Amino acid sequence: MKRVFWLMSPERARRRYPWYAAIYFASGLLVGLGGVAALARAAYVESQDMLVRAFPFFLWLLAVFYFLLGVVYSVGWTVLRAMDEQASASEPADE
Repeated sequence: MKRVFWLMSPERARRRYPWYAAIYFASGLLVGLGGVAALARAAYVESQDMLVRAFPFFLWLLAVFYFLLGVVYSVGWTVLRAMDEQASASEPADE
């Protein structure tokens, strides 16, 4: 099987992709909750400061970024498994 994404061997990728996806999904969830907390704080303080009002938006952008990374790693994991199954199915069986 060929090397995946130029740097990571298939065996290494098979072990790490599910963990990467889980970490990115959890990070997205935590950053999104931080955005909710920042929004609640900004509403409570009723600040006119632009940075305080814009901070939740930036946290949510970061949360979306982490969720998208989780999706990319999940799709990558699925593609790797499909490639592995296809390669093992096309190999001749040892007799």
